[in-house]
Amino acid sequence: MEPFTVEHFERYCSLMVFDDGAKRAPEPFQLEIAEDIFAGFRETWVIIPEGNSKTTFFAQLALYGADYSPSPWIPIGAASAKQARIMFDQAEGFVNRTPGLQERFRCFGGYKLIRSLANGGIGIEVFAHDPKTGDGVIPYPYAIIDELHRHDDLRLYSLWKGKLRKRNAQILTISTAGEPETPFENTREAIRQKASERKRNGSHLRASAANLVYHEWMVPSDAQCSDMKAVKDANPLSTISEESLAEDFA
Repeated sequence: MEPFTVEHFERYCSLMVFDDGAKRAPEPFQLEIAEDIFAGFRETWVIIPEGNSKTTFFAQLALYGADYSPSPWIPIGAASAKQARIMFDQAEGFVNRTPGLQERFRCFGGYKLIRSLANGGIGIEVFAHDPKTGDGVIPYPYAIIDELHRHDDLRLYSLWKGKLRKRNAQILTISTAGEPETPFENTREAIRQKASERKRNGSHLRASAANLVYHEWMVPSDAQCSDMKAVKDANPLSTISEESLAEDFA
């Protein structure tokens, strides 16, 4: 199979061992995101509610990108030191539990760094939000911004976006909704408005322009927030049910 195709990524992730000892294939909505990333959009934005395994999924994307790219440097910008630790722990856990990955990666927990033994380069490096420490980064094949709505500002995102052309890299952003009238929400709204193509399927909106693709899972209107079917539609992870959501809202 050819690397950086949906089929190859699905097979790769299906071999990863989760913390409960099980192996799981990526879910359809995750493969839809991966397909757009592999299509080469310079920017990918994913807005999805908490609890839909977004940090775990992007840890898998980071390992995959580092395993199949020459001299990879995949910086992950987290909103805080705590969030940086979560992302690193997810990726390190996959390496330690999955047969064969310890021969391909070496994890340095104190530095939140995962070296690619197969391809050289920096590998995967997790940063707590600080544009000063991320200034020297040259991303490849992509940079990842985690929980952008929690960042103090968009400087790290803008900084890494400006470095993409050096190696023809991409930037991936994953977050939940933020506070109204913040730079994050204003940028998100501008992306929606400038999209040349929009497709809505229930609570999922896919919008795209020449160099950007945007995925959003959100209940379409406030009036539907008490409709558990609509809320479930906005939470695509298969383990989330209408019943469990109703309990959360009780």
